[in-house]
Amino acid sequence: MIVFAAIAPHGDMDLDEALRGAMEELGRRFDAAEVETAIVVTPHNVHVEGHFAVITSAKIGALECDRALSAAVIDALRVAGLPVVGASYGGNDATQAEMPLDWGTEVPIGFLRAKRVVIVSPARDRPLEEHVRAGAALRALPGRLALVASADHGHAHDAHGPYGFDPAAAEYDALVQQIVRDGPLRFEPLATIVEPAKADSLWQLLVLQGAAGGAHVPTCSPMPRRPTTGCSSRPSSRRSANGRHKWYIPIKWLIQHRQWRTSRSPFRLPTTRRSTCSSCASRTS
Repeated sequence: MIVFAAIAPHGDMDLDEALRGAMEELGRRFDAAEVETAIVVTPHNVHVEGHFAVITSAKIGALECDRALSAAVIDALRVAGLPVVGASYGGNDATQAEMPLDWGTEVPIGFLRAKRVVIVSPARDRPLEEHVRAGAALRALPGRLALVASADHGHAHDAHGPYGFDPAAAEYDALVQQIVRDGPLRFEPLATIVEPAKADSLWQLLVLQGAAGGAHVPTCSPMPRRPTTGCSSRPSSRRSANGRHKWYIPIKWLIQHRQWRTSRSPFRLPTTRRSTCSSCASRTS
């Protein structure tokens, strides 16, 4: 059962003090949900042609992989008719193997202190609807689970940066905000501009969409124009009528070159702020 979900950035957390504060708040909410294992959908781990990939190594860097849940994820995707492989690294015995830790996992898990993790790589060369189906297949998995869509949005904000400039990047970022603000979570419209925007988030967002079942995001207290201490509302321990924790889905706020955008956010969500992905800029996206 998924008891916590978030869209979390994987860029430089020190671009702004408020960005780090927002991620620390997200970590407190994660702790309050009493998560047993975090499923991280990351664009920066293994890429397998024509397949989703689930890491089966005993360790992912220093993190403990929940290998039983990894096997359950693989089974669930196969039952859903999706192409998926398990992937390990190094030692031939996966129970002793260690997969290198990618920054798409390392950055969010630095704040979401998971006891164990499962790493899922999306399949960009597969149809988008398969990513929605993959998320739906995760809903009934056992245990108290978190689903983390590790995602940076438009990268093409700077003509002198590694991805150049394209106005589609700002359009993409604004559309993500609109989708999360207005609900339900339907991220398919992003597909028309994901390539010129140089975004790496669409596929992970679609997995989260499938897991959420198109639900509306629960609203919180209004966010001030320029909060300086992270999220605008405190963690809630309230549960919905079915006994599940309410979902927290912070959407990353836009910071470009250490400067705030001037437009006011219409959000009623606790919000983490997005960086230009300096981590991605120094690596192959």
